[in-house]
Amino acid sequence: TAAETIPGSVTALNNTICEGAPAELTLFGNQGDVLSWQMSTDAGFTSPINFMNTTSSLQHTLSVAGTYYFRAQVQKNQCGTPVWSEGKSITVNSGTPPVGGKVSSDEHLATTLSGTLKLTGYNGDITKWQYSTDNGLVWIDISNTIKSYPYNQSPGTKTMYRAVVSQAGCGTTFSNAGTVRIYGNNQYVWMGTISRESNNDDNWLDTSIPGTAADVVLSNNAQNPIEINQNFEMGNIHYNGSNRKVILGNYNLSVSSISGADADNFIQTTGTG
Repeated sequence: TAAETIPGSVTALNNTICEGAPAELTLFGNQGDVLSWQMSTDAGFTSPINFMNTTSSLQHTLSVAGTYYFRAQVQKNQCGTPVWSEGKSITVNSGTPPVGGKVSSDEHLATTLSGTLKLTGYNGDITKWQYSTDNGLVWIDISNTIKSYPYNQSPGTKTMYRAVVSQAGCGTTFSNAGTVRIYGNNQYVWMGTISRESNNDDNWLDTSIPGTAADVVLSNNAQNPIEINQNFEMGNIHYNGSNRKVILGNYNLSVSSISGADADNFIQTTGTG
């Protein structure tokens, strides 16, 4: 016996939006694969527009005021007749849709646990902020309605932040998220901001040169590779997918372990070190 196809229900981020904003729709509770989506200006879908979208979400910009209906087609295991979900209505008003803007990012060593994030480029009212500690899978609300947010995190944590912006009669949107990373205790970060000299503190995050046996992370945004210009004893070197190398001059480098490296990462010897 073929398993039953259940079409599920379509939900929307906003039931009401303004001209020029996207309808953001998600199909929930379906049992079966999504075959396609449709949009129509009438609930009976007499003259629908087809979207060859086989995912459980659809985003489509609506530029003209009116009422629109969306539905998804589902079939389980390619068996039986495909089934359509009920239509979900979206009302489009005349007006200016909200603009989410962008939240700034920040990173520090474990000696600096707090700072302030700023939202820029937005248009509308900030209704709240949100944060996520699992790369955006789950967002938790923050009671904050202004364009800045003071964060405080623990060592060894990475958190995403975003703002929720609304416009009366035009719905809600999210800002682009910013990320705050606080490195772990005894971790130091190579930025290579002005040169490749390891003994120049301006080349290190928070202008902090690592001490003996400290762990070193090579930043993804490092401007220059690191050149060892003094005898160095490190704990772990984490290449961090940075496509950067460590250059030895006439000095010695002792390392307890290496991580995050690939074929583009290596230690280069150029002198007697």
